[in-house]
Amino acid sequence: MTNATKFKLLFLMAIAWLAVRGGGAIIVDPGGEAYIDTDGFAVLVIEESSERHKLPVEQKNSIIGTAVPQFVAINGGKFRRVDPTETETLDDPWASAVDEFEDEGLPLIVISNTDPVGGYVGEYPENDAAAIELMEQYVD
Repeated sequence: MTNATKFKLLFLMAIAWLAVRGGGAIIVDPGGEAYIDTDGFAVLVIEESSERHKLPVEQKNSIIGTAVPQFVAINGGKFRRVDPTETETLDDPWASAVDEFEDEGLPLIVISNTDPVGGYVGEYPENDAAAIELMEQYVD
């Protein structure tokens, strides 16, 4: 199975999953849209820390854990985890990305790569494995 076929299948599965869950918006652009205005691979997690207790355990543990930031670092990327109510000290381009997407439904993951991979915006995956599988598509 080619990478393009795998991507299409994953994309269709994500849409079906969101339809079943009634989830928020999903934006996938494999053609080059980078949602965080920074060079290279970047991942932003937007979540309300006061609402963590409402999340499924595996999703919460992934959001606050180290597997996702470590994956980003190993792949030469930049990572930020942000509560939209606490962005006063957040520098651009991260603050701009939070402002742009915080109304999409939280928790949210924003993945960006400037060339040539593209970007993704959608609900944070259910666990570490799903988050890493998603991010792997955007590493060059």
